[in-house]
This record gives sequence, C-alpha cells and structure tokens, in this order.
Amino acid sequence: MKKIELGTSEGTSFISELKECDLVILAGSVISSWEPTCLFSGRQFTDEMFKILFPPTFVDSDSIERNILEELFKRVPFEHLLERYPNRDKLASVLSRAFSIENFNPIHKVLAKALIDSRIKALITTNYDLCLDKVLSCYQDHEYLLIIAKDDIKNDIKNKKLYFKIHGSADDSPGGCLVFVLTHESILPRWKRKILWKILNQRILIIVGYSGSDFEICPDIERIPLKQIVWNTYSEEFPSKNAERILGQKDGVQLIGDMKILLSDLFEEKIDTVFNPKSEVLDFVKLQFAEIEIMEWRASLLNSIGFPSLALKASEEFLYSISSEMCIDYIRGMRQKAQALFHLGKYRDSSSLFHKASLKANKINKEYLEADLLLDASSSLRSYGALFRSRSYTKIAWKIAMNMKNKGNRDRLLAKVFLRKVLLLRYFQQVAKAVKFQFLTQWINKKAKESLLQTASLSLKSGNWFDFYQTRLLSDRMSIPIGISVSNNYYEPPTTKDAYIQLGYYIPLSIHTREQLEQNNGPLTENDERNLCFHLERGKITMSFPEIWKITWLGIKREKKWRINKETWRDFFHSFFSCQYTIGMRFFKLIFGE
Repeated sequence: MKKIELGTSEGTSFISELKECDLVILAGSVISSWEPTCLFSGRQFTDEMFKILFPPTFVDSDSIERNILEELFKRVPFEHLLERYPNRDKLASVLSRAFSIENFNPIHKVLAKALIDSRIKALITTNYDLCLDKVLSCYQDHEYLLIIAKDDIKNDIKNKKLYFKIHGSADDSPGGCLVFVLTHESILPRWKRKILWKILNQRILIIVGYSGSDFEICPDIERIPLKQIVWNTYSEEFPSKNAERILGQKDGVQLIGDMKILLSDLFEEKIDTVFNPKSEVLDFVKLQFAEIEIMEWRASLLNSIGFPSLALKASEEFLYSISSEMCIDYIRGMRQKAQALFHLGKYRDSSSLFHKASLKANKINKEYLEADLLLDASSSLRSYGALFRSRSYTKIAWKIAMNMKNKGNRDRLLAKVFLRKVLLLRYFQQVAKAVKFQFLTQWINKKAKESLLQTASLSLKSGNWFDFYQTRLLSDRMSIPIGISVSNNYYEPPTTKDAYIQLGYYIPLSIHTREQLEQNNGPLTENDERNLCFHLERGKITMSFPEIWKITWLGIKREKKWRINKETWRDFFHSFFSCQYTIGMRFFKLIFGE
C-alpha cells in the first residue's frame, strides 16, 4: 500500500497518470455535506441520536458509566443503530422524506459531468438523495443508465455510462429498495454483484467521501480483480477497518487530502463550495421518533453493544411505561430485560423470562417472535447448564421455522438453530479432547463444521451479522476452519477483533482477548496484563459478571501476584456466584474457564 498526499508533486504526478486510465468512482455520503446540499453523514446522525437516546436523566453526565457508554457508542455504525429501531416501516418512510433532496452542489456537478463526458466509466453511490439524479437530468441529450433495482437492467450494460445507486433511492415507492439497516446489508444480491463485477473488473476504482464501514459492498470489492484502488481520505487515519484491509490486500493507494483538490485536479474543474453539514434535515428526522420508541430503542442498543447494567435499567423503564401485558411492545420489553439478565449472568432468570415472553407471543400468533424467543431461552439454558432443556427449546423453534412461508424469516431462524447446535457441541468437544477420545472429537468437529457452514451461509443471506461473525469466533475457539468463501462464493468472516469493532459489540472483544491469552502458558506479559486489566475494569463498570470472573480466573491461573491479591479473589467469588449455574456447570466452568 502507498500513501500519497494531494497538493504535493507526487500527488500531482499521480493524478496526471489517472487521467489516462479507465476510472470508476464510488461516492459516499460526504459528497452531499457540501453547500448548498448540507446533508448529514451517518456518523453525524449517530452522534446526534446519542444525545436523544441517553439524556442526563437516564445516565448522569459526569458518571464513569456515561464516559464508557460514549466510548462504546462511537463504534456503533449507522446500520447497527437503525437496526435496533423498533418500527422499520416508519423508518423507511422517514428516511425517504428526509433524503428527497435535489439541491445539488459543485461536487455533484463535477461528478455528473465526468460521467456524461466519459471521463469516468461509471458512478456508484451509496447515497439515497436525488442530487446527482437532478444534475444528470439536465443532460437530456446524453444517454446514461440509472440502476436502482433489478428491473432497471433491460439489456446488456456493456459500454454504457452507468449511474448505480447501490443502496437505493429516496424517490423509490415507500422506501422499497432503501438499504439502511444491518438486515438489509445481507450478502449482495446476485444481480448487484454481477453489475459491480462488470463495472470494476480491471479498472481503477477511486473512492471519495466514503468510510467503507458497510457490511456487504467492501467484501465484494475485495474480491474483484481491480487494476488499482485509490481511496481518498481527509487525513492519514483510515476511515474504517475495511478501508485499511482492502488497501493493504490490493496494494492500493491512500490519497490523503481534501476531495475538492482531488476532483478539481482530476477533472480540471474549479470547485467553489464549503463543507457544511447543517442539521435542518437531521432535526426533522429526530422529531419523528416517539418517546415509547426511544425507550425500546435505548434498551435494545444497550444490549447489542454490551452494557447489561444500563440495559436492565432501560428495559425495566420501558416495561413500566406499557399498560397492557398482552401486546407486542410488552413482549419485546420482556425480551430486552431477559437479554440484559443474560449478559449479567442471571441465566436461570433470563431463560424463564424468555420462555414467558414466547408463550405470550404464541397467544397473539406471532410465530417468528415465539421461535426467536425460544432460541434465546435455549441460549440461557445452555449457559445455565440445563443442556437437555436447551436442546428441546431449539428443536421446537426449528419446527416452527420449517413451517414458515417467509424465506427471509425462515433462513434467519434456521441460522440461529444451527448456531445453537454448535454451541452445544462445543461443550462435548471440550470434554472429548480432555479425555483424549480422538474418534469422538473428530465426529464432533465434523458435525460442528457442517452446522457452522449452515449458520454462516444462512446468516449472510438474511443479513444477521451478529451470528455470521460468531461463526468465526466459534471456528477459532474450536479450531475448525470452515472456509465458507470457497462454498458458493460467500464472504469469509473477518477476524473476530475486526468484526466486532466494526459491529460495535463490546463483549466478544473481551472474549477474544481472553481466548488469545489462554493459548499460552506461563506468567502474563506486561501487555497481556494491561489488556486483561482493561477488560476487567470495563466488566466491573458494565456489571458483566461472566466476563469478570473469567478474566480474574485467567489472571489467577497465570500470574502469582493475582493469586496473592485479596481484591482479585473478592472479584472472582462475587462475580462467579453472581452468575447462575447448575452445580455441574460450575465445575465445568472452573475446569475449562469458559
């Protein structure tokens, strides 16, 4: 990978070389943040929503909990935030209205003219707004092909000027093709993959105003044989892990500096505008969220980023605000409380609440929710140590899933079923390895690999990135490489650390740190101890009791000064007995440390 700064002689020379090549541009949300468009970016929206979701009345402004919460929230991508909003149809409508803007800026004009003049072969954007559409509509005597949906491809697209709105458009009928949540960012549909391949194959891709923090575009770009990739970033800091990985793997060029300099030099056009993402549209969006929706959203987000103590508080406040216990809002509130209890280590209480919620879902004929809750209960029972009941709940959920007509819902549930099979097999694999039953270990590994492949493929199809990334975590844990990218051209899950940093989910990062350290013997290095202490303090603040005892137990086993420290032992015993386990599971946990 090479770093080149705009405005230097090297930068000027490099841009001159680019002018002679077949170029494709991928433009992100930042191109619409310049005057007079002034639209907000995904990061700006996330920052503003933090203020609404977590006011000082919920968590004190000067508390250490708020400092940690702010730090964790900075990692949450736009799609993860919106995934947790409880009313998706309403959200699609709000976003369509918010982004129905045609007020284009000079950046839009330069990019549109470059396409019309064939200076670039194609223009790809993730933006929903109508600014580029408006500029291009002014060129009535020039042909170009706008692609939003599959039906837009009537004939062969070879040698055509392509404008590809890969995440949909605000003027689509009620937000039908808008991609704005994690579930939408499933593996790219085959028709989108084919278009990307035709557009980018053996061409130079220039990326501007785009972080690369998506979940489905970058993995495909990574696999296409580009002639070269050039990623424009404002500073030397990479905008995302995806950007850093792709530039490294493809020996790309990080072009550092203002996009105005890049585009004006590349297309020999003067660009006179100011970067100014105003908040009028953002203010409109924020006013659309009802207080009851914000309360549920808050609880769900706190669970999904891994802050169980605050998640329990938020879920109880949400439940208290609902008058009827036989409505879907109350059932979802029960689910959030049960999830918080799970992360607190209250596995028996969590399984009971999940099961009660599933019975209520059954009474109001919400089959998908019932099955999903049974799978949650199964996870709690497995962690508690009631393995046979856990397996029983999984089988009931499997039967419900198999009778579902909606393929997306069926795939999502089946992925969770297969994942829970692997998690159960993990226990038996540990025992088989410990007693050196090689034949049994091989059989378990074979079954686990089959289920991991099923989980990964079905999770990708249904956009369940939490479960997809867990396949890598489990694959590493069980030393079973699954090689899903070889099968049906799927994505390979990134490393656990990169995956969960991108997703903004803290708890698996702590698990990953522990498991890396458990592979070694002997005293902890200074860096190892620092990492353990960091996660230990986080665990205490968030009240993640399972992580607290596992971290202290690892330190006690590895380091003498931890063994002679009374506070360490107090932390261990308090957290270990705060978690709910059967007697047998307590012994199992101490032996195997998980």
